Amino acid sequence: MSRRISGPRPHRVRSATLGAAVLLGALITGTSAAQAATYPGNQTYSRYVTTTDMYTVGCNQGKASDSQGQHHQVAILSFGDPGWINYGSWGAWDNYIGGFNSNATIENNVKRYMQGFWDCTVPGSKSFMTVAPGETNAGSGINSTTAAASALGSAWGSMIKDLNSWIAANGYGVQLTAFGAIDAEPGWGPPSYVLAWASGYMSAAGAVKYYDFGSADGCPPYGGCNNGWSQATEYQMAWGNANAIAIPEIYNNAQAQQWAAISAWGNAHTSSGPILWAAALSQYQACIDHGDPCTGTDNTPYQSWQELTSASGTAPYYVTEMSYQSI
Repeated sequence: MSRRISGPRPHRVRSATLGAAVLLGALITGTSAAQAATYPGNQTYSRYVTTTDMYTVGCNQGKASDSQGQHHQVAILSFGDPGWINYGSWGAWDNYIGGFNSNATIENNVKRYMQGFWDCTVPGSKSFMTVAPGETNAGSGINSTTAAASALGSAWGSMIKDLNSWIAANGYGVQLTAFGAIDAEPGWGPPSYVLAWASGYMSAAGAVKYYDFGSADGCPPYGGCNNGWSQATEYQMAWGNANAIAIPEIYNNAQAQQWAAISAWGNAHTSSGPILWAAALSQYQACIDHGDPCTGTDNTPYQSWQELTSASGTAPYYVTEMSYQSI
């Protein structure tokens, strides 16, 4: 599996409860462009995981957070395409860290990342991170049967619950919490499978949220969504589901317009209202890491935030950008 730089583009290249409430309270009340469209700054790195030395990566993130003023942040850790070697032994395929990795291995890597963050922030630090291990809706595993997709989502949700139990047991909830994440993209598979993944996740995770950090390939106002998806599917995955929180890919202004249209669709057709964005996602650092100009999909974190705010009328709470860097 090769890592993908994704979206509509010319090419791909305190306690845990309290910490979560900081974000969820902001999302519930909303941050409208008219009220307070102030760029949050201090973007954090989300990562395509390319190393097993996650302690060092987390440590460096903690040091950076303290040096930037001990802010709140979200970091997605993308582990690849969900699947299995023997059916029932769930995990994800990611060639950067050795092909298939079981959920147990992934969970341990995430714990090491969070341990590094905890150890390398100063005593009494107010730095708080929501760590969101994620996988994609790509590959033959999730796109085989709805039963398999649901089982993969359930296994991921169970892993996230385990991570939060580990955080609580170690007393790390004043600085850390764990959410799930899914890079849901129309270009990678039909909607029925990713919806089944989300259903499985929610059945296992309880109230623990997941971030949709995907794209809206082909969607209005630029045509019809790819692979049988619709604005309704996009909205459900990103906001309509009870556990869903949106961190959309905003690599260019076209993506901002697509997600603004999805939010407007939801506001017009559902009782859940417009999408209140957790963050805008940039791939600027990932392009630098690969020496790729990413022409046409090279928004900086500020540009991603500004374009989504302008298009939708609602300002994202955070900014984050994907990176391939291990350190």
